Amino acid sequence: MSFKKHISLLKEAIPRDEYLDEFEDISKELAKEIVFAAHNNKLVLILGNGGSATDASHWSSELVSSYENRFRNALPVISLTESLSTITAIANDDSYENIFLRQVEAFKANLGIVIGLSTSGKSENVLRALDRASSLNNKTVLITGLNYPHKGRYSNEIIFNSDHVGTIQTLTQIFYHSVCNEVENLII
Repeated sequence: MSFKKHISLLKEAIPRDEYLDEFEDISKELAKEIVFAAHNNKLVLILGNGGSATDASHWSSELVSSYENRFRNALPVISLTESLSTITAIANDDSYENIFLRQVEAFKANLGIVIGLSTSGKSENVLRALDRASSLNNKTVLITGLNYPHKGRYSNEIIFNSDHVGTIQTLTQIFYHSVCNEVENLII
């Protein structure tokens, strides 16, 4: 697909102004919840498969290290996509569908927020982890695209107006960078 076609898909998926305000509000609220969790010694877990796995790692590293403010405190954020040995052990000994759920179980005593990234909204291992976090009364966030079939299942659902993987991933990056910026505004 050409660069021009990618830009065209991105333009089509960007919400109108009234929805942009809604995404803005959601990103600010999520930033407040991340800061609140950190102040209460609670963990934020981020997870996803494939490109979403790298986004989970990218987002968590910016919250642990820094986004733009190199002098702020580190935040207790973990990407559940980082430990290859843990992922393959769970996949081998249990099932691939439980690779994130099992890690949520491991951290449940200190859990604050679980954020799942799934472009399709149908990744069973992501949904199982979010379901378990919900059952433990934790804040759950799913970031996904138009094909997500279970609207209203989680605390927050950020649903981008696209079914194109690259477009959803690009909007996801813009969204989490907005959250990172707001987090740093709150903890200065």
